[in-house]
Amino acid sequence: MNKDTVIKHYQHSIEWLQSLTELTDKEWRSAIAEGKWSIAEIIAHFVPWDEFILHDRLKECWNEQALPQAPDALEMNQQSAERARKEERSETIGRFISVRTELLQEMKKIEPSR
Repeated sequence: MNKDTVIKHYQHSIEWLQSLTELTDKEWRSAIAEGKWSIAEIIAHFVPWDEFILHDRLKECWNEQALPQAPDALEMNQQSAERARKEERSETIGRFISVRTELLQEMKKIEPSR
C-alpha cells in the first residue's frame, strides 16, 4: 500500500467516523456480533495504534528503515476497550479524530525514499 492510498483511507475514516455521532448509545455500546467488540471499543482501539505510528514508526514507514518493536497488541487493545466502556462517545470520537488528523498531517510531510 502506498502513502497516497493510506492518506486517502485515513481521511475517509475521519469523515466516516463523524457519521457515528448519529448512532444511539445502545448501538454505540453493543457488540457488533456475539463475542465481538462494540463500535465504541473498535474505534477506541485505533487511537493508541495511531499514536504508536505517529510517535514511533512514521518516519521509517516509507523509507526502508527498520521498524521499532510494537507494543503488546493484546494488552494495548484490552486497555483501549476498557477505556471505551467508561468514556463518553464524544470523547472517544474526539480522541480518534485528533490523533488521526495529527497523523495525517505528519504523513503528508514525509517524502518516501523511493
